[in-house]
Formats: sequence, C-alpha cells, structure tokens
Amino acid sequence: LRSKELKARLRGRGTQVPQRRAKRYLNKFESIWTLQSFLLSEADRCDVPIITNQDKDRAVMQIVLHVNQELSKHFSGTPALVFGDAAPGEADSADRADWRDVAAGLAG
Repeated sequence: LRSKELKARLRGRGTQVPQRRAKRYLNKFESIWTLQSFLLSEADRCDVPIITNQDKDRAVMQIVLHVNQELSKHFSGTPALVFGDAAPGEADSADRADWRDVAAGLAG
C-alpha cells in the first residue's frame, strides 16, 4: 500500500459514509502512515501474511485459515478433544478424524 492509495481510501470513506469524517483521519495522516508502515514491516519481519480488508468475508476467512494453520503446528489433538460435544454426530469418527476436517465440516 502506498501513501497516496491510503489517502485516497480515507477520502473515499468520508464520501461513502459521511459519519466516518475522513477529515479527522487526513489531519492525522502522518501518524497513521507511520503506524501502518511499522505494522507492515513487523508483519514482514515476523513472516505474518498481510490480509487486506476490502472484502470483509474473505478477510475473515483468510484470518481463520491462518490462525488454524499456525495452531496446527503446535497441536495434535483429536476432534473429540478439540470440540467435545460441540460436534454432534461426529462422536464415532471424531477420535479417528483430523480436527481440521471436522472444523471445516462445522464451518460449512
């Protein structure tokens, strides 16, 4: 994201939703840009993906998938251990199935 692009987005917010009052963001733009730049560099340094929020549903799904991916590196529990009684009908297969498969089934 470039400085000009961020300014344009902020201006657009004020046009699309006047209650957001873009002017107050534009008045603090240098601070916002400094913070944005820092967060992006930290994400890069820590190998964290940058997820844009242009499409709310897509952004939420990307975040959930990334969190699941990171958790799966540190966890090897069964679906029964992870979900307990929250996954009705999964009781018989839950001990044998991978918890990521059960989670995907619950989400759909």
